[in-house]
Amino acid sequence: MKEFAFSSSLSLRNGFLFCEDVQIREMQDSLSAMFSCHSSPCFVYSKQQIAENVQAYRLALDNSGLKYEIGYSMKANYNPEVIGLMRRFGCWAIAVSGFEVTLAIQRGICPENIILNGNGKQIWEIEIAVKNGCLINVDSIFDLQNILKVTQKLEKKVQVLIRLNPDINAEVHPYLATGLAKSKFGIEDGQLFELLNMMKDNKNIELVGLHCHLGSTIDNTHVFSECLDVMISLADKVKQYGFTTLSTLNLGGGLGINYRQHEHRTRKCDKLKESTKKDFESEINHLISKVEATFADKSGEIVGLISDISRLTSDYNEEKVKRLKTLLSDHKEILHDAVLLIPSLKTQNCIPTPSELIASVKERLSKSDYRLILEPGRSLIGNAVTFITKVIGVKRNGSQRYIVVDGSMTEVIRPALYSAYHHIELAEPSTVSSSQNAPPIVETFDVVGPVCECGDFLGKERALSVPHEGCGVAVFDTGAYCASMASNYNMRPRPLEVMVEGNSWKVIRTPEKLEDILSSFVCES
Repeated sequence: MKEFAFSSSLSLRNGFLFCEDVQIREMQDSLSAMFSCHSSPCFVYSKQQIAENVQAYRLALDNSGLKYEIGYSMKANYNPEVIGLMRRFGCWAIAVSGFEVTLAIQRGICPENIILNGNGKQIWEIEIAVKNGCLINVDSIFDLQNILKVTQKLEKKVQVLIRLNPDINAEVHPYLATGLAKSKFGIEDGQLFELLNMMKDNKNIELVGLHCHLGSTIDNTHVFSECLDVMISLADKVKQYGFTTLSTLNLGGGLGINYRQHEHRTRKCDKLKESTKKDFESEINHLISKVEATFADKSGEIVGLISDISRLTSDYNEEKVKRLKTLLSDHKEILHDAVLLIPSLKTQNCIPTPSELIASVKERLSKSDYRLILEPGRSLIGNAVTFITKVIGVKRNGSQRYIVVDGSMTEVIRPALYSAYHHIELAEPSTVSSSQNAPPIVETFDVVGPVCECGDFLGKERALSVPHEGCGVAVFDTGAYCASMASNYNMRPRPLEVMVEGNSWKVIRTPEKLEDILSSFVCES
C-alpha cells in the first residue's frame, strides 16, 4: 500500500515514509552528506507526536477536576532536547539517578518539581537531591537512614514520599512487574509504621505523599484503581498517625502503547494449502455458530459480532477489537477460541488511553482531597520516535530468509531482552522485482543486525518486499527504552538522533566517534 497513515505524525506517501512532512529518504541523504558512514542508523523524533501525547494526559486530567501533576519518567528517554520539551509542556521530571536530577535542573525544570526515585540511591545522589530541594521517594529502611544522614550533614530539610509495594500483579513481562510482593522495589505494609516511627519528630524530613509504581507496558486500568484503593486506605491511616502534611498520592506510570497496532500489515505470509484454508474457514464458521447460539436473544448484537469477526480475520481495527472483547468478556470459552483464530484479539492490542486511565481512578480520588501525580514515560515518548536503518544485504540460510540492516540490538534491545514486538516497514519503495513493471516480491524475513549475537534481531517472521541494498527500513515505536538503553557492544557507536517539526528537522545528537568511546579509558602503554 503506497498511501497509509500510521498515526498523525507518521505516514506513507507514494511508498515513501514521512515523519510529519519530512521524507525519511531525503533526510537520510542529507545526513549522509553531513556524517558520511556514521549517518545510519538514526532515531527520528516527532515533536508533534510528543505534544499530542502530553496533551492527551493533560486534557483528561483537566476534565476530571482532580488536582494533579504530570511527571515525565526520564529513564524512558533522557535526550536533553526531550527534557526541555517536557519542561515547556509543563511536566515535572521523574529521575532515578543523580545525573538525571542534574540534567533536569540544567534543562530548566524547577528542583521542587523533580522526584528522585530508586531502590538503591547512593549518598552522592541523595546529596544532589537534598541540596537542590528535590522530592525523594523513600524505598526502604536503609534508604531512609541514608536520607536522614544526608539531611543531618547538610542541615537541610527534605520532602519525601514513601514507595509502597501493594503486591498487585500488573500482568506484564516479569522483568517489568515492579509492584509484586517479591519485587526489589518499595516497602511492604508491615514496614510502613516502622518507617513512620523513624520519621516522627525528625525536623529534617517532611512526609508529603505515598508512591507506587506497578510496572511497565500495563494494558488494563483495573490495576490502577485497585492500587489507588490500597493507597487511599493507607494514606488515611498515616494521616491519623499524625502525618497531617501528607497530601499527595503518586500512582507512578506504566501505561503501555500499542506496539502491535499495525502488525497485520506484515504478518507472516504463509501460502496456505487449500485444505488449510478450508479448515480455517470451517473454524471461523464454527466460532460464528457459537456466537449466534450464545447471543440468540440479542439479534442486534449478533450482526455486529459476526461482522467484526469476519473483518478482523483479515484486518486490524482497534475499535472493533475492543468492542468484540467487551461483548465476549463474560464468555471465556468463546473468547479463547476467538483469540486463537484472530491474533489481533490478544490483550496487548487493546491499550487503555490516558482518558480511560483517569476515568478508572477519578470517582475514588474525587471523594478525597489528595493531589494525584502520574509518572508516564513510555506513553509520552514511545510512539514519537522511529528507528531508521539501512539494508546491508539480504541472505538465505536453508529455508530462513534474512534482511541484514545496520541497526541492531545495541540501539533497540527490547526484542532481544523481552522478546518485544516492534512493527517494521520499508521506508521507501523496493526496486527489486521479478521483471520490469512487476510488483515487488514479498517474502517472509527475520530482520537482523550485524552484532555478533544470534539474539541480535529487530523482528522475526515479517512479510516484507525484498529490499534493495541501501533501502531504508523503519522500526516503529522506539522512543522509550531504546536510545536510553543503547550500548557500545562490539564497539558500535551510539547513533544520530533527529527532531522533526513540520517540514524541518534538526540533529539533536551526533553519532559517536571512536574517540568518544575511548575517552574515559586510561591506557599506560
